[in-house]
Amino acid sequence: MEYFTTELIKTITKGDDIKDFFRLQIELAINQILKNELTVFLDYERYDPIGYNLRKFSKRLL
Repeated sequence: MEYFTTELIKTITKGDDIKDFFRLQIELAINQILKNELTVFLDYERYDPIGYNLRKFSKRLL
């Protein structure tokens, strides 16, 4: 949500629908919150080497 007011003014001057603008801004904010929540839940950043090899797979011999 950087430059929120600037983007809002651009939307208004273009004559675009303000509802779509707010819907997009809310969607971006919720996605950012969910991304942060996932990072906290997993206790490591995405693509962080700490998270690799946490699953233990058992090999079965046939």
